[in-house]
Amino acid sequence: MSKIKIGDRVRIVKNGLTGTVVGREQKMLDDGKSKVEFIVKTGDGFENYAPYVRKDIVKVIPTIKEKNNSTYPRVYNYEHKCADGRTVVLTGIVDTFREDVTEREAYGDVTVFETVRIKKKSLSVGYAICHPSDGHDKNVGAEIAYNRAIRKPLAYFETDFMGEFREDFVTLILAAKAKFVEENMERFINRDK
Repeated sequence: MSKIKIGDRVRIVKNGLTGTVVGREQKMLDDGKSKVEFIVKTGDGFENYAPYVRKDIVKVIPTIKEKNNSTYPRVYNYEHKCADGRTVVLTGIVDTFREDVTEREAYGDVTVFETVRIKKKSLSVGYAICHPSDGHDKNVGAEIAYNRAIRKPLAYFETDFMGEFREDFVTLILAAKAKFVEENMERFINRDK
């Protein structure tokens, strides 16, 4: 059940009207218990202000509007020279996406379903191994690693954290994954066949 605060948009269960919570009052009952009433404004004029208890109103989750000025996805490349002369190229793709989550709230005989869009961030890591006799081309390795990051990632991370994934953070993860590939080189070479 979502917590309701002053300023939140709510829907009145009985009649379906929407309004804004403009006040909150806690009243003491005769039996020593307390009751919280929310003052909801559903329109202009004094007659459109009314008190409701929590079971009579449902919080309205605002629709998140997509912005077209996104700087995602972001692609980071990392190159690691192995002790045996091979080069491991890793690509990290940082992207954002929205996930629909349906919340269900029951109030007596009325059940309200609301779909909430939660914004998430992901990091997908792909790799490519270049042998010294291959005539190393950094761009080809980066392209192979990019395709693997999309289709068959070596690692995939997902979080609700919407702060920046700075380049040094992504590079640190790519370096750790490159070391893992180097330490398990035979597994990866056989996997690629």
